[in-house]
This record gives sequence, C-alpha cells and structure tokens, in this order.
Amino acid sequence: MISVKKDFENIPFPLSKEHCEDGRQRRTATTNENKRKELIKNQEYIDTSTYNDRYKHNEIKTRLVGIYNGKCAFCEQKEEIMHVEHYRPKQKYYWLFLSWDNLLLACAKCNGNKSTHFPIENTTVIAPKNDCSDLDLSKINHFCKEYDDLEQPLLLNPEQEKDLHFRFSFDRNGVIYSANPLDKKAKQTIATIELDRDYLNIKRKKIINDFENNIKDRVVKNKGELKRSIMHEIKMLKQKANFEKSDEDFLTFRNYILKEGIINEVIKIALAK
Repeated sequence: MISVKKDFENIPFPLSKEHCEDGRQRRTATTNENKRKELIKNQEYIDTSTYNDRYKHNEIKTRLVGIYNGKCAFCEQKEEIMHVEHYRPKQKYYWLFLSWDNLLLACAKCNGNKSTHFPIENTTVIAPKNDCSDLDLSKINHFCKEYDDLEQPLLLNPEQEKDLHFRFSFDRNGVIYSANPLDKKAKQTIATIELDRDYLNIKRKKIINDFENNIKDRVVKNKGELKRSIMHEIKMLKQKANFEKSDEDFLTFRNYILKEGIINEVIKIALAK
C-alpha cells in the first residue's frame, strides 16, 4: 500500500450540489442528496441498483482512477475490473455511502476480502437521527478524519495515512509483513485484505526474478561491460519504483527491495552462478 493525495475540497459533482454548474449535473447531485436522506430516514442501507449505482457514477470512478493511477488502494495492482470501495462499509455507515472521503478504488479480490469488515479499537460512532437533526450534511464529505479520531480504525487508509509504504516489509519471495511487529493496523490490514495471498506474492517475486534473469541473459565481453549492464538494470528498476513518476504495480515492494539491499543479494547470487 502507498499513500495517495486526494483533494477533499474538490468534490465530484454528483456528491456536492455546491459544485454543480449545469442543469444535468445539478439534477444528479440533488437526486443523490435525496437518496442519502432516504437512507438516513430508513436507518439502513438498501442494497439495490437505485442506491448502488449512485456511488459508481462515471465521474466519481474516473476521479478515483486518476488518484490511484488505476491501481487498487490495497494491493497496488492494476486489474481490468476495479470497484469503488467504501472504507467504512456502507451497510453499517449508510449515511456515508456517497461521502467523498469514504470512497477508495479497489480490485475485485481486495474489495471482496474487505467486504463489510471494519475493525476498530474504540466505540463505533453513533448513527445520525432519522431526521438528520444531529448531522451537518454540509460536512458529509469530510467526516473520515473526525470519525478516525473517535473510533481508531485498525485498517489502514491510503488517503489519510502518510508514508504508508514504510509500514510494510517483504522477504525474497514477495511475502508481505508488518515492518513493525507492534503495528496493529498494518498487521490487521494484511490479514483482513489478505495482502499475503499467493497470487500477490508470486507477482511480487516475479519482479526480482525478471531482474535476475535480465542480468544472467546479458552476453558481455568483460567485467566492465558486466558492471555497466548491472547498473543499467538497477537504473531501470529505480525508475519503475519512483513514487512521483511511476505508475507501475507494487511500488512499495519495488522500493523495499532497493532500500533493504535485496537487489544487491540477487546480484551476488546471479554473478555466482
């Protein structure tokens, strides 16, 4: 997982009447606002297309794809099918089903693994009254931080956590761990989302295998040429690991194997063969 920058003030038009300019957009936002109030009045989420299609609006998903570079918020890979995921489950936090700071982008597998799970350390926030008298709807897109302070969630949120990549470590086979054994949030996130599932471990390990094979497959005439070849491969790996410029999968893993010297070990093994 890596931290992402989301502009919480630049809210997609379907979620904010204040930011609508033309008639079509205004109608969309107003309808969504009414649907939100309907759920609060009923005190539960109604799992039908009438409501489900609201948070899947093209503008919302397009914005999330841009924020996450088309990658899953949890496993950091690009998949053909991506879902608009609720950090706080809409089934329990029904009044947040259209809140901008509660919507992430997730692949189908991570979305399914997370499901309605939302472990917390403290007490769950109280649901609003059905007449909304105790809820400031003008702040509905900005409740996440406030709720986090009250509930202390045990699932990491890439939109709220800084330098998230430092929370994880990996072994030579791509298996992910909490960098700090006492980091309950990192450990819980790995377990809940199954970030250590075999499919992801194999894909992460392939990055190392490809690097190793590229070194071994090069035909060189002398040690100087071999050194230049290795430096070229390292340069390419660093470019693909650049948090600011790269949209490659598994940036956390790519940075870890460079920073922790795993790539140096791979080079020694490859040269010894």
